[in-house]
Amino acid sequence: MLALLADVDLRLGSPSIIDVIDIGAGDGALLRSMESALQGTRLCGRVRWTGVDVRPRPQDLPAAIDWHVRDATAHLPDTVTGLVMAHEWLDEVPVDVIERDARGVDRVVLVDDFGGQALGPEVADDQRAWLAAWWPLADVGERAEIGLARDRAWSRLCAGVAAGTIIAVDYGHVRSERRLTLRAYRDGELLDAIPDGLRNLTAHVAIDSCAAASPPRATVTVTRQADALAPLAGALPDPAAVSAGDYAAALSYVMECRYVRAAKGLGGHYWLRADVG
Repeated sequence: MLALLADVDLRLGSPSIIDVIDIGAGDGALLRSMESALQGTRLCGRVRWTGVDVRPRPQDLPAAIDWHVRDATAHLPDTVTGLVMAHEWLDEVPVDVIERDARGVDRVVLVDDFGGQALGPEVADDQRAWLAAWWPLADVGERAEIGLARDRAWSRLCAGVAAGTIIAVDYGHVRSERRLTLRAYRDGELLDAIPDGLRNLTAHVAIDSCAAASPPRATVTVTRQADALAPLAGALPDPAAVSAGDYAAALSYVMECRYVRAAKGLGGHYWLRADVG
């Protein structure tokens, strides 16, 4: 993200104020580490740091980082210039699950507080159009997860940026990979997907439909994390040419890079990027 920020700053001609906004900032760890790494640099003095999350402001967050407690799907940033980051945010935006009934009608699946399910109303026109474009159903009983709310959230996020880069990093799939992914977790444990308010519900993002929802003025790219982080992978030095401590540090860095780039792990994340201005 620091390398990306430097690239955005250069592309924008080093403006006097450059925004760095983290959507779904969690405990503020990303902003905190970026702000700390840039301490003492000319760039840090021009950055306006902002975290957005439904959680309250972390108590130990540096004063330089502003914090907004709000739902980013409804209250996105005002017009900004700089870098907007959304790591594992889109997968938290709710989706409707749709099932094709015995008459061939696509209907919304309703779930009660205890996990009981029933078929509800027929899909709305905009949902039907989304299904036809991105996840068409063919058989009775077949289901889909409609990403329409994610498309709209991504579009609004991009619309709030006058110039800069918006990037979403998330679990995802494209049309050729479509599968049901709705899951629930609590304290890292996989549970039944029940909307009881005690567990975190999540589903993979239809990355291709989000990309298509980007504003026409944006230049959009979609990559896997393994490829996006390839320039940072690094290589091990000659053990005979460096100290044992330096070699250990280099080995640790290379192993971390391999971990976040593993194709069957974090490297399979999608990076959706939109450049505007």
